[in-house]
Amino acid sequence: MEFQKTVEVGKKDNFWFNLHQIKKQHILTCIFIFLAILALVFVLFFFMMQRDAVHSILGALLTALIGVVLWNLYILYVKIWSRLNKMYKTKQLYAFRQELTFHKDGIRAVTETGTSESRYKYVLRAEETPMAFYIYMRDDFAYTVPKKQLTERDMNDLRKVLLRHLNKEQAKGLKHA
Repeated sequence: MEFQKTVEVGKKDNFWFNLHQIKKQHILTCIFIFLAILALVFVLFFFMMQRDAVHSILGALLTALIGVVLWNLYILYVKIWSRLNKMYKTKQLYAFRQELTFHKDGIRAVTETGTSESRYKYVLRAEETPMAFYIYMRDDFAYTVPKKQLTERDMNDLRKVLLRHLNKEQAKGLKHA
């Protein structure tokens, strides 16, 4: 069985890839920020402003939630989106079209800059998110297949091909067809 599709990878696809890349680190950072703000504000309210414990906890929880929301806005819009915009403006990144073929021997990617062949044994992992399929060749490089450009049948066919050719460890990030 073979799967072939031509997809365009643009700025929004790069945004989702970058967001997916930092997800685990970002969640841990959010937990740390939440707990740090919670502790600091509780100490401020309870000991310095001499409020009762219930009001101090409620005030600290609300402040911590607001802090995490602001941190998320900073990461999403300032850090990732502005960095991507800068990279697109300076031509370090650009939208591109790629024809991907998943065949029995590996993955062939054809773009305007050339053709690459990758064997399945060199795939680090394949992951599926609500936005795309990512087939990682390195931790910082993945073939990106945006789901918005696939039909339901395409998604199922791609899953089947990947599940057939990748081992369980490589394919653990995929939904099972």
